Amino acid sequence: MLPHGDLVGGNMPSILGGHRPANVVFSGVDMTTIGHLGAPSLPGHARGGHGATVPASALDRRPHRCAGGLRSSLRPVQLAVLVPVKRFTAAKGRLRGVVPDDERARLARWMAGLVLDACDGIERFVACDDPIVREWAESHGATVVWGPELGLNRAVDDGVAEIARRGFEHVIVSHADLPLPTALPYVARAGTITLVPDRRLDGTNVMSFPVAHPIAASYGGGSFRRHLAKAQRAGIGVEVRRDHSLSIDLDTVDDLRHPLVEGVLPSWLQTNPASRAR
Repeated sequence: MLPHGDLVGGNMPSILGGHRPANVVFSGVDMTTIGHLGAPSLPGHARGGHGATVPASALDRRPHRCAGGLRSSLRPVQLAVLVPVKRFTAAKGRLRGVVPDDERARLARWMAGLVLDACDGIERFVACDDPIVREWAESHGATVVWGPELGLNRAVDDGVAEIARRGFEHVIVSHADLPLPTALPYVARAGTITLVPDRRLDGTNVMSFPVAHPIAASYGGGSFRRHLAKAQRAGIGVEVRRDHSLSIDLDTVDDLRHPLVEGVLPSWLQTNPASRAR
């Protein structure tokens, strides 16, 4: 287990009214420090079946490499990833006027692809209601959870329920607009609810929880506070993880100018400094 401690910046207790709940672990661990390992080697992977068999130890602590992959004497835990993806042409509306419409759609597709690729080796589900997104998701080997006109929150809840029906025990729910998603497979911890807030400590970029203790989606402004309140009522351990990569999502011009983001933006994006220099 990670030790108790403030988030980077020391401002998390203020989010909770100045107190530290006993069942919440605040982690300032930057998971980019293990990013060079890539996605974990997951034995038992079988697309279309019950997905990746993830040793419980891989969910309990930082994974480590050994000759046989991830080693554990504990019972394996079935892990899945759920990514809600909206219609690409409707995404990134706050970048309208800064990024051309065709590039905004391409940017949304590019980031969603990064998120799915980061979780290769884990059974991946995409919640959507757009035929183009559906075709795109299936081309990436993801299972589509079709939810026409459900909206984000209901689509996520419906996706989690479908994942539980298929026999998975733990789920990672990730936004599709993360430009630095390498650490996603390392968020899950057996028997624990993990929340990764955005860098403004307002939204919830990533949630991970046992499907036996689902956190009802409550996205929108201030979602992190709402998800944390729900997690505290679940009766199991809660970890709030401040991750310098996973906390970055692309919504605004300032996000595009973030130093970590500028280094990974595709060359075709006109707002990319490398593109402007040509």
